[in-house]
Amino acid sequence: MGRRGGIEMTGPGGKSPGERPRRVLLSDRDPRSLLASFLALITEPLDIILIDPGTPGFEVRRIIDQLEPDRIQLTDDLPPEGRTVPVDLATGPKLARVLIQTGGTTGNPRFAIHTWETLLAAAAGFCRAFPGPAHSLCVLPLWHVGGLMQLIRALITEARFDLADWKAVEAGTARPDREGAFLSLVPTQLHRLLEEPTAAGWLRQFRAIFLGGAAAWPALLERARDEGIPLAPAYGMTETAAQVCCLKPDEFLSGRSGAGRALPHARLSVVDRNEQPVPTGKAGRIRIESKSLFLGYEGEPDRRGDRYVTSDLGSMDDHGYLTIWGRSDDAINTGGEKVMPTEVETAIRAIGLVEDVVVCGRPDPEWGEIVCALVVSSRFPGEIEAQRQLADLLASHKIPRRWVLIEKVPRNALGKLDRTRVADLMGMNDDQERNRRDS
Repeated sequence: MGRRGGIEMTGPGGKSPGERPRRVLLSDRDPRSLLASFLALITEPLDIILIDPGTPGFEVRRIIDQLEPDRIQLTDDLPPEGRTVPVDLATGPKLARVLIQTGGTTGNPRFAIHTWETLLAAAAGFCRAFPGPAHSLCVLPLWHVGGLMQLIRALITEARFDLADWKAVEAGTARPDREGAFLSLVPTQLHRLLEEPTAAGWLRQFRAIFLGGAAAWPALLERARDEGIPLAPAYGMTETAAQVCCLKPDEFLSGRSGAGRALPHARLSVVDRNEQPVPTGKAGRIRIESKSLFLGYEGEPDRRGDRYVTSDLGSMDDHGYLTIWGRSDDAINTGGEKVMPTEVETAIRAIGLVEDVVVCGRPDPEWGEIVCALVVSSRFPGEIEAQRQLADLLASHKIPRRWVLIEKVPRNALGKLDRTRVADLMGMNDDQERNRRDS
């Protein structure tokens, strides 16, 4: 996929053009080019497909075969210089749908389908919680829902929307003054900024800094609170058009933890496997009701009903504040006991021996799975000493049996784990390949 510019397709895989809206696939490393293309295209009755420009060529070809775009629009295929694109926000653009890539860290990307109505519902709910112009400084990619929704919020409130290069922000060479604006970060980005002494002062100027995309560890949150940073830990996903709840900055700074309460456009509840409500304070799967919910995944049956039960585990207190505990499919089953990786990771960070860590399960013929830890550390004392120190913080079945020292935890640009690489580092993919050859 080295060719640049627009590539015309002869038609959607032999289908009649009337069967679905025409499709344009956008993939661009330059966020300003992607922004210009998106704004030009939302005035047309199209499906817009947004994909990560870092997607390998073989996977791009697979996506093209799957989604059958009528046009592929890359960096050189831009609106003319100086063109302005009026968008009638009273009636909404003619845009048919936006297909947003999700789930790429497992090697199996899917595309969540949104309409202008679902995106607008999410943006309107946000603006009711945070009234006034939604000025934003965006360091997240626009092909990701976290970046895209910052643009939509700015559009409907006629606010300023600035794109910033994350690497320049991280390095301190470009940190624009945007007092009173919103900023969205993932935990890894916040951690890197706080490693630089002058960054905290810059971060304090924002109206709110939304933190999401991955679990933030307690020490990071405490450091941000100590620095007086107006953090707003949030919870949401591609399927909900970004956040459906968040903790307000004043609540965070006063010492409250968790992901806050539902935004006005959403209702949250915690349910068991039969979708029955669980008692207050008890963990279960998070259920979301909202007009911002996606229609389904492209190529899969439409999602039915006005509710979406996630794979995320959480609990809710008497006042509606949500705490996220992890994903149900991340749970490690070792000897019949369930272990949540986030709890073990928090304990390992607490003993102060690692710079970064990820915990996962590895198949084991005796235990079903064993708890394993990938750690980045320049002062790791060895497995026995690490296990000894953890004995005061964790039950014995939760203490990692295997430890692997690595140079860097594999995460994508949004701080999410690359689970395929994690499996490679643990040797699990090699084990599966040997089992396949032996069978």
